[in-house]
Amino acid sequence: MWGFHEVKLSADEVTVYLESVKAMAEEAGRSLLGS
Repeated sequence: MWGFHEVKLSADEVTVYLESVKAMAEEAGRSLLGS
């Protein structure tokens, strides 16, 4: 496990990460609903 003090993410990096996770979740949701 990493401690938060070891992982130095800037606010921008966190935002980009969350946006990509959100986009993947939406894409997966559309695939499931569309099948």
